[in-house]
Amino acid sequence: MRYFLLGFLLLGLVVVSVAGFRGGLSRRPPIELFPDMDRQAKLRPQSAHGFFPDGLSSRLHPDQTIPRSLPVLVAGTPVHPFEDHPFNTGYEPGTTNFVQHSPVPVSETLLARGRERFAIHCQPCHGAAGGRQRADHQVRHGGDRESA
Repeated sequence: MRYFLLGFLLLGLVVVSVAGFRGGLSRRPPIELFPDMDRQAKLRPQSAHGFFPDGLSSRLHPDQTIPRSLPVLVAGTPVHPFEDHPFNTGYEPGTTNFVQHSPVPVSETLLARGRERFAIHCQPCHGAAGGRQRADHQVRHGGDRESA
């Protein structure tokens, strides 16, 4: 047991001496066993950069997107994204019960938008019928979930 503790202490000393302490005062970059996002490449907002043709690093929001900070009108009432409202949560306020009726009126345009979003985000993996098939499962196991 004594040799195990001595070896463990020696191993710890070697690791600390090679990797160093995080936030040390060395001029060299630290050795990171698990690199995190502290030193990732990024673009500064409103600064010049050669990646885009116009030379800017910031992009305008795509058309018909809703900024997260602006409220959405639900039945004439503004609802912010951070509010505990059935439009955001799907629950009755202050409970764990689902809403009985949709907080937004169901119309053809709403259904068409949902159909479009399903085709973009869900259909590539789950198919047009919305079944349990998944593309990553087919790649890993050579078939859909039902046959696995």
